[in-house]
Parts: sequence; C-alpha cells; structure tokens
Amino acid sequence: MNPMRLTKDVVVIAATVCATTVLTAKPNTLDARARCTLMPGSTRALLRVEQDTTLPYGGTGASALSYSVAPRSVADTFRAVAGTPMPAARVRLLGLDSATRALFAANGITDSQPTAFIRAAPYGADCGTLRWTDTVPFAIRGEVGYVRATLASRDQWIGNAPVLIIPDVWSYPYPRRGRPYGVPTSEPLASAEAMFGFQSVFDEPLRSTPGTPDARDASDRARTTRVTAWARAHMADADLEPLRSTIRNAVLNTDWEHARRSPSRLRGTYRVDLDADGVPHSWYFRTQPQLAYRWQAAELRRSTAQMLESPHITGYSLVGNAAASLSGVNVDRGDRMEQRTLVWLYAGDRPTTAGNDTVRVLHGQLEFILGGTPEGAWSALEPFATPLSVPDSMMLARLGRIGRGDKQPKLSLTLRLDARGDIRADTTFVRDGHRLRVQLVRVDTTTSRRLF
Repeated sequence: MNPMRLTKDVVVIAATVCATTVLTAKPNTLDARARCTLMPGSTRALLRVEQDTTLPYGGTGASALSYSVAPRSVADTFRAVAGTPMPAARVRLLGLDSATRALFAANGITDSQPTAFIRAAPYGADCGTLRWTDTVPFAIRGEVGYVRATLASRDQWIGNAPVLIIPDVWSYPYPRRGRPYGVPTSEPLASAEAMFGFQSVFDEPLRSTPGTPDARDASDRARTTRVTAWARAHMADADLEPLRSTIRNAVLNTDWEHARRSPSRLRGTYRVDLDADGVPHSWYFRTQPQLAYRWQAAELRRSTAQMLESPHITGYSLVGNAAASLSGVNVDRGDRMEQRTLVWLYAGDRPTTAGNDTVRVLHGQLEFILGGTPEGAWSALEPFATPLSVPDSMMLARLGRIGRGDKQPKLSLTLRLDARGDIRADTTFVRDGHRLRVQLVRVDTTTSRRLF
C-alpha cells in the first residue's frame, strides 16, 4: 500500500489480516481514531461447522501490539463483559498446525479430527472486546472454513473440547467472511483447503525475523523457495485471490529490494502541458530519485505462472510534489512532502531484467492530487478521478480531506525515452464531453530530497 496516499492499492490478505500498520507509540498517546493492532493468532485450522451456538465471553488471550485512547463510559453497552453471549460454533477440525496439535496431544486429545469450538471476539480501537452487532452470521452449519485463532486457556474449554478465539471476525471463517479488499464479489476466491495448505508452508510474520541481516535474507530466500514450490504444484489455486497476491509479494520482494538500491532512470523534474477544451495550462513536478512503490496494477496483468517464469517487478512509481512553476519545485520543503500536491509517475520499467536499459517505450500512468494542478483545468481532469470507496471516503472526511481539490485523477500515458535521455509523452483523451491533451516532458534530472 502506498503510505503517502489514503487509498488502498493492494489487496488485504485474509490469511494474515488484523491491520496493516504496526503502531509503535506508547499506550494512551494514540489518537482515538487509530485502530488497535493484534498479533495474528498462532493457531491455524481447517474446520467444518457442525452447529452454530453462543458461548459466554471470557477473555481473548490475544496479544495486542498497541492501544489507542478510545474513551470509555460507564454507560458503554457495546463492550463485552464476563458472561456476555458471543457467537460461536461447534466444529470438526479437519486440519491443524503442528504446534497446536502438539498442545492438544499434551492434553490427551489424539483424534486426528477432534471436535472443538470457535468463539467470536471482535475488538475496538483500544483492543477491548465488543459485543456482537454484525448482521452477517459468524458461522453457518455445514460450511468448511479456514481460521487463524488463539487457543483459549484450559479453564475455558468446553469439557475436553478446545475453544479457539477469533478476534478478527471480519476475516474468518474464510472464505465466506474475509473477501480481500478490492476483489469483486463475482471473482472466485481460493478455497479454504488451499488457504490452509498454503499457510502450512508460508506464515508471514508481522515483525521482522530476528538476527543479523544475513540471517533475515536467508530466511526470506528459504520462504520464497517454499512458496514457489507450492505455487508450481498448485497452479490453479495460486492464481486465485488472496493467494495470488500473497505469492506475488513473497516472490517479488527480493527483486523489489534489489531494484530500489539504484536511482530510477526516469527520475527528475517534469513539465506537464494540458490543453483542456482548447485552453492551455502548465504545471511542474519533481520526483525523489528512488523507486517509491511497486506498480501493483501492472503486476496483476500477469498470471502467477508468468510471474514465476520472470520473477521481476513489472513496474514502479516515483513520487514527487507539483508546483505551478519551475521555481516552485525548487523550494525545499524540509523533511516533509506536501500531501495536497503529491504526484505519482508510474512506469512499466523493469530495472532488474536483462536489456531493460535499451527499452525506449514504456507504458505509464500519471496520478496526482487535483489541488496541485491549475484550477482552470479541474473540470477536464475530474472525470479521470476514480470514485472513492465508502471506507476511504469516511477516512478522508475524518482527516478533513474530502474537497474537490483532494480528488486523484489517473492518466494513462506512453512514455518515450530517447538515447539522449529525453522523456516525453503525448496523449489525447475525450471523456464526458471534454477534450484533454496531456504532454509530459522531462526538463532535467534534478530530484528533490529523499524523504523515505
């Protein structure tokens, strides 16, 4: 995900979801809008629901990484307390991770497919458990699902049947709950069986592997090898979300880290000339020197098999700030970027592939905050802004960024590079009755200060 933007560029992976950002501030110092972050449950299970039921709340046992300062009230009826009925289900465990199975054996449970219970424990901004208010059922009799959960303490078991607690109820049981962000409901997901099998060879940690950099690199390489082998053996499943994105990220991460070590050949200062319905406008932007983000949309055009055959990134973006004049981009903004004038130049550039330096025509995209461009061109540019999702609209509204100038148009371009280093693009669009010609020219290779 592009952290400088407030829209989601990547699919949220159901198998690892709790939250995507680890909050490191001390307790009681975070804004109330901050979201609690929990460690993923260590138990992984494939299960079949035999009977839905309820169980009284009795704690979660989950490990929180951070807390916000969400206000409490003596009249707060949304919080679960001891004895609050919570949605649950009696299940048959069809598959189980080895560590949890060993714990079961230590407690006398040797059945290969034992009976257990799952219990919902949704949480709020301060990591406190909330009452169940969702209208979508937690579990449905007969469904087969995959879950990540926390094993409850022995005193919370139902007789000799273990209890698995699931805080991230928006994701599990998968796949009925937990469709990744941005994946249309019409698109099939990988099966629960495939998810469980994949996670047996890959379990992405929330924190970096401890040890030396060399030890972490060796661990990453070993994981990539396991993921690649699994994908080749299960190609049909590997081309379905959320496995498709998880595999892609695991395989391409090493290539991405290598590509980021050198400045981009597209870095520099650009002039954008717009002809909006016959009225000319010009503005400038200057990029940072290094690759900013992988171009996820371009990568998704390749199948998993194609990606494995050529395990290199398909493109990247450069990030910079816009200004009305060339002198404006020369202003040193210190240690920050101006959010309301951000620009992203995407290019199908593949710096780690053989012969890439000789490629002179690249598919590209120019994305920018509308407020950084001449206001007279806004009517022509607005049709190219992707409508915001409800969650993104709510987030931007809380941050006070929901005005017309906060929209983000996206313009597809063909970037042409010549042997002298000149870069140009010239594309004409007709949309919603407006004619827009966009010309992009690199003025020089001067870059802004590297900030991240």
